[in-house]
Amino acid sequence: YYKQIITHYATILNYAGLLIPNPSIGKDLSTPHIQKKYYSAMDYVEHMHLPVFLTNCALRALIDGAYYGVLSEIDKHLFVTIDLPAEYCVTRFKDAEGNDIIEFNLAYFNSISDIEQRKMALAAYPKEFAKAYRDWSKGRRASQWFIVPSEVGICFPLFDGRPPFASIIPATIAYDDAVATNRER
Repeated sequence: YYKQIITHYATILNYAGLLIPNPSIGKDLSTPHIQKKYYSAMDYVEHMHLPVFLTNCALRALIDGAYYGVLSEIDKHLFVTIDLPAEYCVTRFKDAEGNDIIEFNLAYFNSISDIEQRKMALAAYPKEFAKAYRDWSKGRRASQWFIVPSEVGICFPLFDGRPPFASIIPATIAYDDAVATNRER
């Protein structure tokens, strides 16, 4: 019920990308090589599908308290992310720029019981994840918590990182029980 309400309101949100050109002093946007870079950047922003991506981030942050993701592939034409399961992620530290550092529990891959599916999942993640998982599963790594490099980690915590509406769940359940009791009467 809680997820249905959040999903309904999250679909109302609209996001758009904004690209602000910032040429060097004395350079003009009408210069062909600067125009080419600008249009290439515009194409990249368009290929990010920001309305879909950011709506998903907002929805996950409202439900889980934070959005955790990882950039799977980055090049001049692709922006591919993987949503990390929130129950296997924590963020306790920040990097030098103030970005949240994600710690990912490698036990997540053990939750995938089918060996072929696990191999496919490991192949989809950045190589660092697969290496850390192999090291941990073979006992060469002491901790099951993998610190996601801040270059590929995406974290959007909402307030203190806890689901904002978690406190109303007991009241909602009590209300549903009261409605059911009233119907029985």
